Amino acid sequence: MDNAVMKKKMNKIIRWLYDPIMRFFHNTELKRKLHRVLFEPDTPCGRRFERILLASIIGMVLVVTLGSVRSFPCFITVGLKILEYILLFAFSVEYLMRIYCSPSPKRYIFSFLGIIDMLATVPFYVGIFLPGIRDFLIVRVFRVIRVLHVLRLRSIIEEGNLLLVSMRQSINKILVFFLFVVI
Repeated sequence: MDNAVMKKKMNKIIRWLYDPIMRFFHNTELKRKLHRVLFEPDTPCGRRFERILLASIIGMVLVVTLGSVRSFPCFITVGLKILEYILLFAFSVEYLMRIYCSPSPKRYIFSFLGIIDMLATVPFYVGIFLPGIRDFLIVRVFRVIRVLHVLRLRSIIEEGNLLLVSMRQSINKILVFFLFVVI
């Protein structure tokens, strides 16, 4: 096959993939609808989503708790692991959707709840490459903290954001302190 023909076919395939992807990422109507569901719990769809999310978080806590019981038969343990993977995948999709429809994705990612969401899901994917990390208790704690999302404990969230801002502003002082502690 001629190089020009091959190049033309490749450009056609790239264009075929590129256009729908770009339309998806710039679809303001879809972003607006998702934002109403994900970030506005006072709407009917938002309330439904919050209930589903709360049930999923509680389900995840139960699955992780029951998964630590060693006396269950193998088929139950495998079923719990599969359910855990399905729920973690759903939480990952939810996290990505929140980033997608957020007016300021970077601001959401570094917000208190964004960091909690990330810490609740990322260890699963790191655990694929480093299997021991999934069993850390602290990782499970972050999954429980996701309940803050649903309960909308504003004062705790605001205090968490204030703590993050304070830590960012004081990072040099904190590093100097730790340096002296190490010395």
